[in-house]
Amino acid sequence: MKPKQLRIGTTFYDIRYSKKVICEEGELLGDIDLNSLIRIDSSVPHSKQLHTLFHEVTHGISEEMYLNLNEQKTTLIANAYYNFIIDNPDYIKEILKSFENK
Repeated sequence: MKPKQLRIGTTFYDIRYSKKVICEEGELLGDIDLNSLIRIDSSVPHSKQLHTLFHEVTHGISEEMYLNLNEQKTTLIANAYYNFIIDNPDYIKEILKSFENK
């Protein structure tokens, strides 16, 4: 199921999926409006949508934590963590399991 809303720090972001994401830079796979909206291109495969969403969330974390990451660093960090999650599903399940009864 595609998430429709995420919380990053103190901000709740609505997530909108559309066939094209167009902004000043041109056509993108996704973008984040730091006032509470993330847009994701729904025409790409689901796995690419999730990866793009993770990238946009990394932008949101950078803003929330005052990291001021540029696009290159955002991409590197997002890719590293996304791949870590994909490569270590048992560890991620264990983390989630520890919060089930809380």
